[in-house]
Amino acid sequence: MTGHLNDGQLLAYSEDSLAAQYRESASTHLRTCPACRARLERLAQTAKDLNSTLQAVGDQVPLTPDRSWEAVARRWRGQRTRPPSSPFRPLLRHVATLAVLVMIVGGLAGLIHTGPTGTNVNDLLFILTADLQD
Repeated sequence: MTGHLNDGQLLAYSEDSLAAQYRESASTHLRTCPACRARLERLAQTAKDLNSTLQAVGDQVPLTPDRSWEAVARRWRGQRTRPPSSPFRPLLRHVATLAVLVMIVGGLAGLIHTGPTGTNVNDLLFILTADLQD
């Protein structure tokens, strides 16, 4: 074994799920490495604390069928309704569409009426016909 054992290896060692070939070298390393031994003890204590906490919480709040995740999901689906829509909502959509169309037509009419430099279309026609006559 090279270097220290990682947390996964230490957890597998403490749960007796480490492969036999690695378990012997991990045991040898733990006998000679105080840092890894201390980490193994901390992990074991943390697992013990977590287990007792979960057990205490489970005793205080029993999981009955009406408190299960399925019941929560059923209640959530039942309460999930769409908010009531306004009777003017379809009308608002049509008015907005009409307003956009009016703006587009107005903009196009302004472009056609004034030319690209702000001159009148009649002035542009006069300039073009004057150039053609020369």
